[in-house]
Amino acid sequence: MTRVPTMASLQRFARELQKQEPDLEYLALLVAGIAYPEPDIQRYTGELDALAEAVGALLPPEAVGADRAQGLITILHGILKFRGNHSDYYDPGNSYLNVVLERRVGLPILLSLIYMAIGRRLGLDIKGIGFPGHFMVRYQDERGTWFLDPFHGRMLQREDVSGYLRELFRQPVNLAEAVFEPVPDRAIIYRILNNLHSVYVAQQDLDKTLRVLDYLVLVQPTSPDIWRERGFLRFAKQQFLGAEMDLRRYLVQKVGYLELYDLDGEATGIQRLDLGQDEQRALEVVQHVHNKLIQLN
Repeated sequence: MTRVPTMASLQRFARELQKQEPDLEYLALLVAGIAYPEPDIQRYTGELDALAEAVGALLPPEAVGADRAQGLITILHGILKFRGNHSDYYDPGNSYLNVVLERRVGLPILLSLIYMAIGRRLGLDIKGIGFPGHFMVRYQDERGTWFLDPFHGRMLQREDVSGYLRELFRQPVNLAEAVFEPVPDRAIIYRILNNLHSVYVAQQDLDKTLRVLDYLVLVQPTSPDIWRERGFLRFAKQQFLGAEMDLRRYLVQKVGYLELYDLDGEATGIQRLDLGQDEQRALEVVQHVHNKLIQLN
């Protein structure tokens, strides 16, 4: 019998997010709870330990600067075969750290996360950089700064990044100074989840889309659009109580719902015509669920 995901990974994910400095690798492995049974955290962190040991053994001790940056690409991309999944880019497995470690193919952000994890273990300064449409890492030491593309296996000087991205996307690319700065860990997790969200929406997989949204509301609780989408999806799945709670939260964030309407929907400070289409629909669903629950009681 096929084992199905449980709520345990989501609960552990929530607890980790509450820490002052959440563990990025741990969070990324817990994201696997969207599609897989409880991930074996110890196994996969052990694999990262082993990878770091292998990379450390293969890196020439005298290599610094550009030589070390190129060495990281040569070892991880060329020898250990961690590469971008060009043939099936939209496979959701490309966004799960456990799957990427097993297959050694994935999306740019997951491959970058592995480079960062190895860098932490080896004491190397490797940070995630979110360029428009493409995630890479920055390696720097006393000799300078280089940008590594784990997906394509390339090393770049800073001045070459714009041209490189222009070649990849075949369109002009103008990079603001801010995009060269490291992406916070929480934002990396958000991007991973957002990638999964896009894939499952495209696949019309409502169950997994809903699970992704369960994680997203924890990472971005102040984003009304996430509460709105989960509320409507819960309503479609006949999870009425959860739908009402989510859409109330959405309306509070968008228009101050609790101050504007009583439970029967009577306006106390704003007319219904002032609501946007999404807000009006959300209010109707809240009222519908509220009335249904009253009837059940």
